[in-house]
Amino acid sequence: MTNDASERVANTTEASGKVADTAPGPGAVRGRWRAAAARLAELAQLRFELFAVDLELSALQLLVLGLLVLGALGLALLGLTLLVVALLLAAPESWRWAVAGGAGLGCWGAGWLMLGRARRRLAVWQPFAATLAELRRDQELL
Repeated sequence: MTNDASERVANTTEASGKVADTAPGPGAVRGRWRAAAARLAELAQLRFELFAVDLELSALQLLVLGLLVLGALGLALLGLTLLVVALLLAAPESWRWAVAGGAGLGCWGAGWLMLGRARRRLAVWQPFAATLAELRRDQELL
């Protein structure tokens, strides 16, 4: 069987007058470049979509932080107002000033807690973290 195959190869090289070229033609190289460009374009599209999702997530984070800060400022203002009312009502009438003062301190404390929570969330917030990590990974792979 091997002799038969070698004879066929010998016959085809004798008939054509040259040995078959194993190098790819210019069409094959162009096809590879096109495929690589298509993969690169697909990767760029995926990264752009990831960036868009990260942008939306960052906008939502900013909205939550803004609401926390507004809530903290509102409660702190309410607490201060109630403390002033408590001082004004600090008359010898039965326990009105203690209730207003306690409510004022409670609201003020809640405002400070919300402000602290907003600061902690802002300290750990990393906008576009997923996009940047993927771009670093792509850069290492390329």
